[in-house]
Amino acid sequence: MYKEVLEEGRLILLPRVNDINPETVRNAHRIMDVDGQLPEDLKIDENNIVKSEVLDIKNLIII
Repeated sequence: MYKEVLEEGRLILLPRVNDINPETVRNAHRIMDVDGQLPEDLKIDENNIVKSEVLDIKNLIII
């Protein structure tokens, strides 16, 4: 959702989160800076499930 703010005669839309229900969240983006190096423990299995203890990924599904 956005909050509409009038500032110096301009309409500004500020994004905001009203509520997050972990039971209904299905998709999300996570950006990780691995400094050009992927950790050795990074695993992607045949079901596109990513796991890595170094990156603190337990079950990330790639779709």
